[in-house]
Amino acid sequence: MRKQLLLITFLLLLTAALAAAQESEPGTGTAVPDSIPLDHWPTELFSDNWLSVELEAVDEPTFLPVDNFLPAGNTCGAVTIDVPINGEAGGQTNVSNYTVAATDPNLGSCMWGSPPSQQGHRTAWYRLVAPASGLLIVDSGGSNYDTVIAIHTGSCDSPVRLSCNDDYIGLTSRATANVVQGQVYHIEVVDWRQEAPSGGAHLKLTAGIVSISQWEQIGLMASARTRHIAVAVDHYLYVIGGQAYDTSGGVTRIRDMSRFNTRTQTWETMPSMPHVCGGEGPDSGGYSNTTGVYLNGRIYIPAGFVGEINTYSGAHCMFDTTTNLWYPNQPNVPLDAPWPGGEPYAWSSAVAFPNFNGYFLTGGLSGAMPLTPGLPSPPPDWQPRNEMLFYEAGGTVNNPGQWSTLAPMSTARFAHTAAYQRIGANDYVCVVGGLTKNIDNQPAVLTSGQCYNVNTNSWTITTGPLNIPRYNAGSAVGPDGRWYVFGGSAADGSSVALTEVYDKDSGNWIALDSRYDLDEPPRAWPRGDFIGGSLWITGGDWQTFGGPRVINLIERMFVLHHDLFLPITMKALDGTRPGQTIISALLIQSGQGQAHAFNSASDYIHVFYYDTTAFGTTSVHLSNIPLGSDYNLHVYHSNKGRIASGLNVGNHDEYLGIVGVADRYYIFVERVFPPPGADPHPQPYHLHVNHP
Repeated sequence: MRKQLLLITFLLLLTAALAAAQESEPGTGTAVPDSIPLDHWPTELFSDNWLSVELEAVDEPTFLPVDNFLPAGNTCGAVTIDVPINGEAGGQTNVSNYTVAATDPNLGSCMWGSPPSQQGHRTAWYRLVAPASGLLIVDSGGSNYDTVIAIHTGSCDSPVRLSCNDDYIGLTSRATANVVQGQVYHIEVVDWRQEAPSGGAHLKLTAGIVSISQWEQIGLMASARTRHIAVAVDHYLYVIGGQAYDTSGGVTRIRDMSRFNTRTQTWETMPSMPHVCGGEGPDSGGYSNTTGVYLNGRIYIPAGFVGEINTYSGAHCMFDTTTNLWYPNQPNVPLDAPWPGGEPYAWSSAVAFPNFNGYFLTGGLSGAMPLTPGLPSPPPDWQPRNEMLFYEAGGTVNNPGQWSTLAPMSTARFAHTAAYQRIGANDYVCVVGGLTKNIDNQPAVLTSGQCYNVNTNSWTITTGPLNIPRYNAGSAVGPDGRWYVFGGSAADGSSVALTEVYDKDSGNWIALDSRYDLDEPPRAWPRGDFIGGSLWITGGDWQTFGGPRVINLIERMFVLHHDLFLPITMKALDGTRPGQTIISALLIQSGQGQAHAFNSASDYIHVFYYDTTAFGTTSVHLSNIPLGSDYNLHVYHSNKGRIASGLNVGNHDEYLGIVGVADRYYIFVERVFPPPGADPHPQPYHLHVNHP
């Protein structure tokens, strides 16, 4: 006798305890989630209308001080700065008389050495409403004092620091933060020193927003497709089925399967889907508009669209990745587990659950797709499904696979995404987005989702709304355990670029910054999974004015786990050229002269250091300054206190005699003329130090 389903046994064991089970779950309830009426459905695909996109590298801009802009305020929120998209803005401010408010935040963790005050001195503020998502870069180059820059979000009463920098080039600073369009940010600049420089402390600040993407184009697909399946198996990404085009311009379904080796970044042709998997349709192609999962060496595809307006096949197909063989259902047991209820449907989303040796199947659509050309809108037979099914995998003639029907969703949906989540002490299958039927019998985009408690066979969590409600999106669970949703179509039919992640603790969806936007170009039906810490995606279609265009790319996004949700503090930015700041200062030995040249318009500070072991006098000599140039010389001790400066005009030599104790000292060679932003003279200068 066949053993009982593991899932059913597990649920029965928990039934007695269900009444006493108490959970703390974010957002509970069974109310129908909010929805947005569907304005437009991408209805057709065109012959040869595929798109190959080349990603262009974005160079980090060189920000130079700008004049005649709005002065900074002395208190948080007092002055708003406008930063144009792909442009720069800034200000020039005499902050000599600026003060520090009691509520100004503590910046000590990102300030060099032992500052006189953890809040700094002479705080200056700008308020910024981000005009676009991107990387905000704030630079104090050209200021004549020791600046520290911090970027905050939140309110002025409770600021949350995103990033902070002390000494990017010389003693000026550059801070960066990834910002989201429409959100408010506060830029703070403080003076590291207590005493203002002679002649006053003059702040020159420049800010700009640039786009820097985490997405990398890896190459082209073996064949362009959309409405397909992509399943990760070890370091391979299997791409199966979907839709392409025939020579007459019609849509055709694909039986082909290929796999991408993420290590060698090469494609390999695999056995095509058998005819039973979609072969009943008029074009004898494979499944499209379907879903698939990998489970214990096998890829399962439960059902799919087979080429006619409202025709779906319930032939359950399985590919064994160890033998490279397809089976209509299980080995030697064709069609042993007919579709539950007898009416197959597609546009579902499956979630593997290895602990039960099976997978869950959520929602779907039976009948014709709404807004189908040539049919009434909506067609009379269209029906979103609320079923929750579980397929327990078999494997032998005596132990074939079997379907079970579980508690239904409170809201029927299709073209949605689903994922496994561990929340608290329980296992969940969560769904989000997709389409449903509203009270007017019209299609609508669902804004939120719900989660099924595997332990109690009940839908107990209602998630917060997506930042951009969508259908036909892709999703995957990352190595950090978080559920990412990317791509898809919005209610107006436009393709969505924004990537979101589910915060299990709060039950809300967090919009990631522009680095994670899938916008080269945005697309619906991207399919992929995480392999080796990166999200690999393939294909999809991009909604344009003339209709959808199929994407033929495979792309990769590396997830930066450390800075998705936590503030970052940086004392020096990655990529700072050696010798441009204290933290990257170059060693100069006593009695050994060095020759260096300024080599670009943005290269105007060189920093060196030397160590003394006893009290005594050190001589510092700067010579061979090019004709027509003016270089200054400064020496600081280990806690950034300036000891002496050589300010001779023109190319006259600079000579300093320093009397001091055993310590580390820093030498700054500053190019005054030609000024920053102009090309320097290529002739090297000479620097010579003699110390005890």
